[in-house]
Amino acid sequence: MNLKSVVGTGTIAAVSFLIVSPAIAQSVSSGTRSACVQRTAEEMGVATRDLSMIEAGPVSAESGARTLVFRNSNTGQTAQCRVNTIDNTVLSVTLGGRNSGGSNPYT
Repeated sequence: MNLKSVVGTGTIAAVSFLIVSPAIAQSVSSGTRSACVQRTAEEMGVATRDLSMIEAGPVSAESGARTLVFRNSNTGQTAQCRVNTIDNTVLSVTLGGRNSGGSNPYT
């Protein structure tokens, strides 16, 4: 087995993964995620364990804010949480409907 081909294949796989999963490429800090999960759960009236993050928008260069989108695993309801990534202050939580795909949460 040629080491060069193994390393090359691994690199290609890693790059492909980042292209397919851009939200993972721009990771969300645990403090930012925790702040949004807690506040979103409070707004929805559910346990934090019932929420899963399904999208993460880009960090705003001007404000440091980022929008995270969560889904309630029991009902399918979604919510957008806008958070300041500098100090993990939740700026707003906007509740959505069930499976409200298709709209751009970052505008």
